Amino acid sequence: MRPEDSDPKTAGMHKAARTWASNIRSDEAKTRGEAIVGAGAAAGCGAGAPAAPLPADFAELNGRLVASGAHFLGGAKPTKADAAAFDKVNAAVAGGAKLSAASVPGLSRWYDLVALFAPATRATWE
Repeated sequence: MRPEDSDPKTAGMHKAARTWASNIRSDEAKTRGEAIVGAGAAAGCGAGAPAAPLPADFAELNGRLVASGAHFLGGAKPTKADAAAFDKVNAAVAGGAKLSAASVPGLSRWYDLVALFAPATRATWE
C-alpha cells in the first residue's frame, strides 16, 4: 500500500490518477507503435522477466523526495530537473527496472505524478 493510499479520502483519487496516467502512456505508445510498461508493471506487479536493478543514484533521489515531502524535485512545481530525472527513470523502467512503493516510495510516487504530464508539457518546464 502506498502511504497516500492510507487516507481514504485521497486513495481513490490517487488510484484514478495512476490509471489515467497508465491509459495516457498506453495511448501515446500505440500512436507511436511502441510497447511500454504499464503502471502496474512499473510498480512491480505481474509476471515476466526478472526485474532489472535500479541504478544506485535512484536511492539518493528517493531519499531527497521522501525527506523534502515535496511533490517535485524543486518543491511545489515541476522543473527541468524533474523532466531530466524522469527521462532517466523512465529509461530504466523501460529497460526492466521495477519501481516498488515498498522499496522506493518517494521515487514511485514522484514517477507516477510526473508521468501524468505529456512529454511536450515536460519539455516546457523551466
